[in-house]
Amino acid sequence: MSDSGLRIKDLTSVINDIGITDESINLLTGHRDVLSSLRLLSQRQLYNDCIQIVAHALDSQGAILWGLGCMEKIAFECNQEEKGVVDNVNRWLNDGLEESRCLNREGLAIAGSYSPVGWLSQAVFYSGGSIVEGGAVVEPSVQLFGNTVAAAVLIAACYGDEGLSQAKRLPLFIDLGSQMITHRIEAAYC
Repeated sequence: MSDSGLRIKDLTSVINDIGITDESINLLTGHRDVLSSLRLLSQRQLYNDCIQIVAHALDSQGAILWGLGCMEKIAFECNQEEKGVVDNVNRWLNDGLEESRCLNREGLAIAGSYSPVGWLSQAVFYSGGSIVEGGAVVEPSVQLFGNTVAAAVLIAACYGDEGLSQAKRLPLFIDLGSQMITHRIEAAYC
């Protein structure tokens, strides 16, 4: 984890590795700052790419908190299986232990592939440590973690209040992510 709570401060070196469209890559030529990049892409309604940037920019804990915050914004209601999965995510957020990370290994299988909670749990598992049991240590790529958080948030955009369309949910999620990035930048300078 970086001192600022961000994994990416400058998009220049990672822009081709975080899973955004060629259109966004071309628009961001010369833009290095994450927040200004988010503003530019939001103005163009390139919301999926904004979600990818936030998911990759925040540190592991911040990205998971952001995903949970997005679900809170849409009043996502967990079923019984998902409640147990959220408990495991929160346990890891609270203690950061390897044991708690490993409890999230099966979260996606328990909650299901249509569940944003399941994908967030999988992201916790991909946040560090080995992704294979016993034997050799195989660490997940940083892209795998960010892409999994982004998947959780994009799936969450399909749920919630019927009166709030996906096109309105994504800007809310991006705004929350921008606020979290701003907070982490400010906290680094205090």
